[in-house]
Amino acid sequence: MISRAINKLNRLWTDISFAFGILRPEGQGKRIIMYHGIDKKGCKAFNLRYVSIADFERQIAFYKKNFNILTIHDYFQKKIIKNKINIAITFDDGMYNNFKYALPILEKYKVPATFLVTGLNEVGYRFIWSDFIDIAEKLVTKDIIIDNINYVKKGKNWYDLYSNKSLKDIIKDKGTFEFKQKVIREIEKIIPKFWEDEKYFDYWKLMSDENIYIASKSKYITIGSHGYYHNNLGNIVLEDVKDELEKSKRYIENITQKTCDVLGYPDGSYTREVIDVAESLGFKYQLAAAKYHYKEDYNDDRIEDRYGIYPAVFTANIIKDFLKHINYE
Repeated sequence: MISRAINKLNRLWTDISFAFGILRPEGQGKRIIMYHGIDKKGCKAFNLRYVSIADFERQIAFYKKNFNILTIHDYFQKKIIKNKINIAITFDDGMYNNFKYALPILEKYKVPATFLVTGLNEVGYRFIWSDFIDIAEKLVTKDIIIDNINYVKKGKNWYDLYSNKSLKDIIKDKGTFEFKQKVIREIEKIIPKFWEDEKYFDYWKLMSDENIYIASKSKYITIGSHGYYHNNLGNIVLEDVKDELEKSKRYIENITQKTCDVLGYPDGSYTREVIDVAESLGFKYQLAAAKYHYKEDYNDDRIEDRYGIYPAVFTANIIKDFLKHINYE
């Protein structure tokens, strides 16, 4: 009980320090920040990937005041300011809420960022599979059968009781887009049509080709790849990795009429061989998701890890934790 009270007081002091400008970074270092979604209220019903508009603006204002904010290209090219903390900002998944809510704030504060998009628009598919599953697991209580395997609803998730693996983990392991499509088709048979309800738009809707084009014309936005199908690239054969990345690069360059040389790995999944394949296709700047997978990555200038913003706590405490994860020099 005492430790809980101390933690509560520490959080309160952090909030007060942030509110009155006392919370300030010190030292020299660098870090890339990873966001996913922005919504109106910071909903935690489906997952912990959504930052409210108000909190996002507070965070951007703090970064602008206290950090040197770089484009992703300048970050990789080490165009940093000494005696400052240097950051770059990225958004995974290419959500429409990035365009609707984040872009105006980034332009208001004149802050550069990178939007990482998939090629699902070209496929004619409206969902990133993980967003669909997150919503489905909230709305559906029934068990489901896929490929003659019964997935039992246990707690918040579907599980294969034989392997004791969650449906999400099995999807990641299988890797293929075809299996993701099959899962979505089966669930669509038993789920309310949430995609027709505007209140869910922020939690699944992707940027359209037109949105991507408009964002790419902003002097503050870089458009990068987040894969073509949002497959876990570390779990599929290299021939399919190459095919997917070639399609992704072509898709983005056709829309933006700019070179696409930034790749953020979906679900942070890659191998050392995948890094080589991506580089051979022109992806000079590659992004892990929150952590490296291999010791060689730490000395590899082609790839950088990122600090993920997952709003389980208040903005002040998010920033306090972020400051602990700066790569100080």
